[in-house]
Amino acid sequence: MAQFRFEIHWPSGRKNSSGCVSKAAYINREKYRDERTGKITADYSKKHDEELLWATMFVDPKRNAPAWVNDPERFWNEASKAEKRWDALECQDAIGNLPHELTLEQNKRWVTDFIREHLTRGTGRAVNVAFHAPSEQSDERNYHCHMLWSLRPIAADGFENNKLPTLTPADVERLREKWAHHGARALERAAREQNQPELQTEADRWRVGHMTLDRQREEAIQRGDFDWATKLDREPQRHEGPKVTAMERDGVQTRVRAINEETQERNDARTKPRVRENPWQHGKQLIRDEWGKKADPAEFRKALRDQGYLLARVSKDEAAQSIKDHATAKEAGRYSPKLYEGEYVFVDEGSRIFRLTPETTGAKTFKTINEYMKPLDQTSVPTLTKTVEFMEMRPEIIAKERSQQRQSRGHDHRKPSSVRKERDIPGRLSRVAERQVGATLDMIGGALNILVPILDPKQKAEGRQADKQKEFAGKEADRAREEAARIAENERRWGGQGRER
Repeated sequence: MAQFRFEIHWPSGRKNSSGCVSKAAYINREKYRDERTGKITADYSKKHDEELLWATMFVDPKRNAPAWVNDPERFWNEASKAEKRWDALECQDAIGNLPHELTLEQNKRWVTDFIREHLTRGTGRAVNVAFHAPSEQSDERNYHCHMLWSLRPIAADGFENNKLPTLTPADVERLREKWAHHGARALERAAREQNQPELQTEADRWRVGHMTLDRQREEAIQRGDFDWATKLDREPQRHEGPKVTAMERDGVQTRVRAINEETQERNDARTKPRVRENPWQHGKQLIRDEWGKKADPAEFRKALRDQGYLLARVSKDEAAQSIKDHATAKEAGRYSPKLYEGEYVFVDEGSRIFRLTPETTGAKTFKTINEYMKPLDQTSVPTLTKTVEFMEMRPEIIAKERSQQRQSRGHDHRKPSSVRKERDIPGRLSRVAERQVGATLDMIGGALNILVPILDPKQKAEGRQADKQKEFAGKEADRAREEAARIAENERRWGGQGRER
């Protein structure tokens, strides 16, 4: 899908830019005369490779605006004349991405609705709109919309004396949400009219595009869009813009690109599997450490998420099923925890479930835990089933993405089969040993460890025995790795002639 983007820039004018006439010439891909300065703007119809797809002016018809409002060059010169101060602010602009899956007419329809409902109606604001196609150097999906509006309301006899109120951060956030809403509605309409169900998925993604990456990811998990949730597991990067892109293309290194490259390295590291000696013990210790550090549950949740642990909330059906599983396991002489409706748990990359208990958090009582988690927005937390399902599918999704990236670059990163086979002998043998001996005991021992406070003496003894068996299995796996390494070294030195008989 096209990357969601909608940003409103600070009002500009004579002090911090070349003025509104020059900006209008740029977005309309024209050459205008600035009557205030007597200069001719650059000829953007020839200098820029972003093709102009559509440009027009919007104004509330109830304002009875003069006819010259529909002439951008005349309009923006009049807007400039209305300002008397040498450092006056003349205009404000915004830019928003357009879903590339929609046709030009479909995008024109929903953007028109957005501007009329949220920018011009009842305000007197006149808006110059222009659609641009992607440049040859940018992403081919980068269809976008420029919006430039006056800071004074327009009336029948020209601009009024009083300026429009300055947009507050809350106003900007509201407009971002409305841009997401209108774009999603257009994608939904196209999905129905064109019988393309995949556009409904794009609509669901676009609808929450104005939210933070964390919140978008939670929404994706809630609706089962695990591919998208995996892609959203990243730090946000800075927008580079046409100036930075042009400088980098000319060989000039920029700070923005350097920061983005560092961020990308950290994002790549987030998708690599984490190797831990004892995942159950590690998870419990991490929960206890972060619980004591974070005064806010949202910060506590984020700290765990950055370490690969996702917060989930137990639903009514999941709680009922856990009670049945507990009874069945008890009859078979095993243990399965009871979960309670509304309870918060963490799920790690191995789909292990960590309850928030006095033992795992260090809190005095369950009541203390519930009070601490109470301010958290419950609607933002996925169910346990969805979270576990996402964690199980995540490695496969990441592997698929990396494979596609390698294919798209046209590189073959595989080693020759003989070298790869020789170097992989220790790894294959150690992985077999660990899978056969360690994995099952790790799961059993960890499940018993995490719920020690509520186990009876027999179950505690079983847990200790499982720990001992797990320790023994670890030593056996180490011996297997050492033996495999010795065999591999003999293979490398003697080609098989130095093997023991």
